[in-house]
Amino acid sequence: MKTSITPITPITPITPNEKEQCLRFVKDAARQAIDQADLDRSGIQNVIHNARELQSAVIPVMVEALKRLAKMIVFRLRKISDARTTEELVLDGKYNYADAYINSANFPARVRRGRAAEIVFIEGGDFDHDPTAEEVLVEAAKRGLPRPRYEDGLYFGVEHPGVQREAPVVFLHEPIVLDGLPRVLCLWGRVGYRGLYLDYFTGGWSRYCRFAFVRK
Repeated sequence: MKTSITPITPITPITPNEKEQCLRFVKDAARQAIDQADLDRSGIQNVIHNARELQSAVIPVMVEALKRLAKMIVFRLRKISDARTTEELVLDGKYNYADAYINSANFPARVRRGRAAEIVFIEGGDFDHDPTAEEVLVEAAKRGLPRPRYEDGLYFGVEHPGVQREAPVVFLHEPIVLDGLPRVLCLWGRVGYRGLYLDYFTGGWSRYCRFAFVRK
């Protein structure tokens, strides 16, 4: 279960056009920050006077965000609204093992209306310790990432079956209480094996896990 994750590294340099596009996004973000700060003339003059301090504060945050976003992979769930039952989704996942509690009685599949869902990961390796579910949810809120639904986990296993062989994929949806304990879906596997599991929401999670969230 503790499979290392190999980072994806660029093989070609960025083009001038790509750099210019990124700069436009950064400039737009800076404009929005100035507007939201709602400074008066005296305040903005102080900011201009303390430009070096502003750069010292902003640049490390931007570098961290750029590096994190450069590694972000978006997984689209294109069939999320096809109205399959939970049993059909488990069967279509072609798992070597699926927890018997994952059925329509405990996890009734609800249809998601609208466009395809997009799933992104918060890497457990982003933490310097084995994080709790609460810590991961706090980090997701900072990044503006809504919690997934358990249906997202079921469809993810069908549409992206190979990902869980790289590292466990945890869906921190609203937990379902079974036998008095809150549980969430977890996809994990290895070469030649894939499993659909329920794990306990409480307690710590390994830094080897990937935590799935929805991108707006």
